[in-house]
Amino acid sequence: MGSSGRGPTTPTKRGSRGKEPDMAQTEADLCAKCGDATDGWKCAICGSVAREHDAGHLHVGSDRYCTLRCAGCQEADVHCTCV
Repeated sequence: MGSSGRGPTTPTKRGSRGKEPDMAQTEADLCAKCGDATDGWKCAICGSVAREHDAGHLHVGSDRYCTLRCAGCQEADVHCTCV
């Protein structure tokens, strides 16, 4: 058993930046600009950060708000600076 007493431990796959992913990485979870892993969500307008998508986080007059946060540069994917 693993040290937590929950059964055997198994190796986990790390993301491309060395962080352990929360779940299996899918194409939808990749940064739109650089294609790297993502780390939660970030508002492209105000910079607010969240672990889960907040569909209610809106800004009047814009459709760019709660988007994936690039794990490499920590910016909203539409503002990624990795490339």
